[in-house]
Amino acid sequence: STARKTREKLSSSFEKLQSQIAELRRRIAEREDVSHKQECPVCGSPLDSDEAHSRIDVQIESWKKDLVGLLRESKNTNANLRDGETELASAES
Repeated sequence: STARKTREKLSSSFEKLQSQIAELRRRIAEREDVSHKQECPVCGSPLDSDEAHSRIDVQIESWKKDLVGLLRESKNTNANLRDGETELASAES
C-alpha cells in the first residue's frame, strides 16, 4: 500500500539520518580532543598556533550547526514516521 511504502521510505530516511548524526558527533568529539593538543595525533602537524586553533574551532562550529540541522530533520522525520504508523494501523483495522 501507499502508506506502507511511505513508512518504509521515512524509516530508511530516519536510519540514514541517525547514521549521519552519529558520524558527525564522532567527528566533533575527535576535533574537540585534538583542539587542545600541541600536534595532530594522526599526521603530526603542529597545532600550537592561533591559526590552527582557529581553523579547528571554525570547523567544530560548522559541524555543530550541521548537527543541529540533522537533529531537527531527524525529529521531523520521526514525527512523520509515527504519524504514518498511526495512519497505517488505522487503515489496517
